[in-house]
Amino acid sequence: MKKIVAILIMAALLVSMLTFTTSAADLPEDITADVKWITSYDMYEQKLPIIRADAVMINAMDYDATLVAKAPGSGIRTITFSDWATSGMEAYFDDYYNLGDGDFFYEAVWANSNETDYDHGLLKYTFEVEEAGTYELVIVGAAQIKNEAVDDDSKDRGFAYSIDGGAIKQVNISDTLGIFRNYDYVYGKAELEAGKQVTTNGVNSAYYQPTYYYGMQMELTAGTHTLEYYHLFYSGDHVFESGNGPRLNFCGAFVQKYLSEAEFDAYVYPEVTTLETTTEAAPIETTPAPVETPAETTPAEDVPEETTPAPTTPDTTPAPKETEPPAQSGGCGAAMGLGVLVALIPAAVVIRKKRD
Repeated sequence: MKKIVAILIMAALLVSMLTFTTSAADLPEDITADVKWITSYDMYEQKLPIIRADAVMINAMDYDATLVAKAPGSGIRTITFSDWATSGMEAYFDDYYNLGDGDFFYEAVWANSNETDYDHGLLKYTFEVEEAGTYELVIVGAAQIKNEAVDDDSKDRGFAYSIDGGAIKQVNISDTLGIFRNYDYVYGKAELEAGKQVTTNGVNSAYYQPTYYYGMQMELTAGTHTLEYYHLFYSGDHVFESGNGPRLNFCGAFVQKYLSEAEFDAYVYPEVTTLETTTEAAPIETTPAPVETPAETTPAEDVPEETTPAPTTPDTTPAPKETEPPAQSGGCGAAMGLGVLVALIPAAVVIRKKRD
């Protein structure tokens, strides 16, 4: 009997060891150390060609809804660089998110995991490239880690991805400026510098800064491809096996030709020739006054003219607009104030029309 018990114990230990080994082997490769990143503010201040003319955009909202067990949350994030006018920043490339004058419009998505068959918040996208070559993936996003949770592996944030169903790779963003401590959207350089906080392996921010994570290389053929996007799988010894904790406010992705460091430094955006438009006043259409036929025989009586006062021109000066300050979000799922949404949608529409 003792032999049987010992054999059963040994078998159980062997199974548990095999299970642990298999589980560890299934975890994706962590490539955080190889990935570069820069905030949108620093990108504009330094005028870096992070997103280039050949970039194919993947809108965060364009996921394959048929593969989603639970629809992700989403929300509008409006960022303002308060020192835009005095810092020398300019719209130096065709930026999808740039509304002009230091205002930026992001529609963020935060995936919800399928808890029945834990899928790490899988979102799937389709994109196309015109020719074969070496490309890079750029992920745009940010995530909150509250001050008391900084340097806690179980509270870390990040993303993972796979191209065309290949090997999954993950990026931990917890020690970058893409991690914000507060939902604050308006800032200049002085505020950003004062709001930096040193972490165990890097730094984070007091402000919500959309950040570009780039340099992730891949070989692509010409044609259609897929991007599978996930939450962070693990951090240190902590493995995320349920819940939505390690996710991002995912704002979108770009796929573009990969450049070496020398090519990146030498990159110049191509000149775009636009037709010069002129505004000419439209010709005024006039209707000739009716010709009066003089009386044939009877002279007109000398009657004084009746004068009709000129019609009063209505006052067309628009009343001053009343604006409300943007509502502050209290978390990933916080709703945005209606006043801000109503004010921003026309601006976004104008930008889209100008872009088209």
